[in-house]
Amino acid sequence: MDSVTSVVSLQGGASKTTKTALIVVSSVLFLVGIALLIVMITRKTPDEGQALPPQGSAMKKKASAPKPKSRMAMELMSEKEARDALNGSQPAMVFIYADWCGFCKKADPVYAELAQDPAYNHVKLLKLNSTKATALAKERGVSGFPTFLTNWGEGKYVGYKDKGGMQNILKSSKNGGGVRVAPPRHTTPRMRAGHAMKQRGQQVMSESEAVAALQGSDPVVVFVSSDSCGFCKKLMPVWDEVAADNRFNHVKMLRIDAKNAANLIKSSGISGFPTMLSNKGDKKYVGYRPKAKFEEMMVAIGAK
Repeated sequence: MDSVTSVVSLQGGASKTTKTALIVVSSVLFLVGIALLIVMITRKTPDEGQALPPQGSAMKKKASAPKPKSRMAMELMSEKEARDALNGSQPAMVFIYADWCGFCKKADPVYAELAQDPAYNHVKLLKLNSTKATALAKERGVSGFPTFLTNWGEGKYVGYKDKGGMQNILKSSKNGGGVRVAPPRHTTPRMRAGHAMKQRGQQVMSESEAVAALQGSDPVVVFVSSDSCGFCKKLMPVWDEVAADNRFNHVKMLRIDAKNAANLIKSSGISGFPTMLSNKGDKKYVGYRPKAKFEEMMVAIGAK
């Protein structure tokens, strides 16, 4: 009997101990849950409490590194635009170029680079194709390409200039910018080898110009060429060199591409290239000829 009572007593004690432990564990878990809930409620989200950098410092940083505006040399469409710029008070430079001129192509990237240099933002940097500058070229005595016309300094700078040479010209604009330069008086421009003016060998775009010249009384030779013709390309240096020879200044020299001369080719009976047409001498000269033979042809055309 005593042993049974002891067992019951022990079981009762264990039951009480277990209940107490469960109560303690439950209390601890409850407190942990409350703590986590408090943390979640009081936690600051980035939108609500995250400190933002001062606006003033961000603005200062943005303002300290502005991106400079890039500038391109403006392509002009007419002589009037060039004259207006050269007659204006702001320093202006007009790059007169020809599509066939190798030194013009070499100068173009240099000119474009300087147009983007902020140091020369005070200068209008302009370009004009020689085909649109016939009268201006005559007024300013332009006899070769490239030529850079300005409204300061010498007013005209002829030939290719490297970057340093161009920079020297542009720097001088601060001393003489806006001073109108009187155009030089040149009634008979002196020609430079390889850079003949329209009257002295440059390509014409209109068939009517070539026909009108051939129907005139002044000696003329019209070089009809084709882009696909190898002998035409071989003849070009000879043509340019003769066009620059003062002995033949009395003979007008024009060149026209075959694709612009369909009617002239048909009416003149041209069947191959190169062909030179004239209103003097034999009237038609077919095929490539070296310089000596070309000069003989010019003598016959220009004979009085």
